Amino acid sequence: AAGDTEAVLRFAPEAAVRAASLGAHREAAAQYARALRFGDHLQLEERAEFLGRRAAECYLADENDEAIEAQRAALECYRKLGDHRREGDSLRSLSEILWCPGRVEESQRAGREAVAVLEQLPPGRELALAYSILARFEERVALSRHALEVAERVDDTEIVVRTLASLGFAESLTG
Repeated sequence: AAGDTEAVLRFAPEAAVRAASLGAHREAAAQYARALRFGDHLQLEERAEFLGRRAAECYLADENDEAIEAQRAALECYRKLGDHRREGDSLRSLSEILWCPGRVEESQRAGREAVAVLEQLPPGRELALAYSILARFEERVALSRHALEVAERVDDTEIVVRTLASLGFAESLTG
């Protein structure tokens, strides 16, 4: 309330991390929003990071509209920066966020766009996650296998486990 930009930009993100670590996701989202009110004092990359973190915290707090808005703003920052890996990962995250409130067509479009962006780069964790998300909509088994292949190549156990669950579900649907 004092308008102390330096203090807000120093302490609000720290408070957000602490709140998130305690499961206080609404408070974490509010702290990131507080820091972002002074966003014109941030470098574009730092602003994008805070927006992405806010989106994640809003998503966990079931504040879907705020999560979508923050993730779209982060996406625009990464596009301006020319950071294609983070652009693709932001699209993947947006797809996941849009899925939750049932905005399926938008979620599918964002998922396809994420894969299209990330396939232009060397395979990494982000591509495996994007394949896994897109497998919700189409070519479930094939995309799940692609996700598993990339996850194993980058040696990411978390994504391997997640993808095996998706693959099992996809295979169960096909008999």
